[in-house]
Amino acid sequence: MAVVGRRLPRTGEEGWPAPAGPYADRWQALMDMAQAAPDCGRVITRAVTRTLDDLYRYGGRRPHMSYAAEADLMAYRSREGRGDAITLAEVAPTLGIAPAPAPVKGTRWYQGITDLELVEQPV
Repeated sequence: MAVVGRRLPRTGEEGWPAPAGPYADRWQALMDMAQAAPDCGRVITRAVTRTLDDLYRYGGRRPHMSYAAEADLMAYRSREGRGDAITLAEVAPTLGIAPAPAPVKGTRWYQGITDLELVEQPV
C-alpha cells in the first residue's frame, strides 16, 4: 500500500475496488455516506487506508509462513512477473478473520500459507 512514488488507490479504483456479492450493499452505503458528508468520508478513507497499510506491513513479515514456503512462493511470484503482493486473503488467517474460504483469482499464488482455505474465482 504505502509505496514510495505512488499514490494510494482511491475508493472504487483498482487496488480498492467495490466488492461484488454479499458486501456490495455495505460498500454502497459507505460510499453514499461519504458523498453525503465529505468530512466523514475523509475520516473513513483515512481509517481504511491506514488499516490496509497496516495489513500490508504485517503481511510483509509473513509470520504465517515457514521460510521454505515463503522462498518457494516468492520464486513463483517472481517467475510469473507479477512481483509480490500482500493480500487480505493471505493475512486473514493470522488475524482470525477467515471463517469461510477466501475467494482468489489464482490458488498457486497462496501455496504454502498455513490455515488458508481458498476458492478459485474466474478471472
